[in-house]
Amino acid sequence: FNSYGHLSWDAIKDVSDLDAYSLSAWVRKCTGANGAPAATDKVYEINADMTMHWLNMTAAQFYARGGSDEAIYNINDGELGLYTLGVDVMYE
Repeated sequence: FNSYGHLSWDAIKDVSDLDAYSLSAWVRKCTGANGAPAATDKVYEINADMTMHWLNMTAAQFYARGGSDEAIYNINDGELGLYTLGVDVMYE
């Protein structure tokens, strides 16, 4: 939370239902122009044990496994640095 300067602890809202929100296990740090995704940006799977695992596969393989661009959350260096790198996720 503190990795994002535009967020404020005072602006946190309590919610009673999470149905309107989506969770993502996939993240990337965008390095393209104006913060847009670049073709070389790595997508990682984030696990509850604070590990990140590079999705070592093509975009077509990612989509074939049920992935989508909308399911990838863009994060910054500060948040990416919170995770320990684990083994790659390979397409089988």
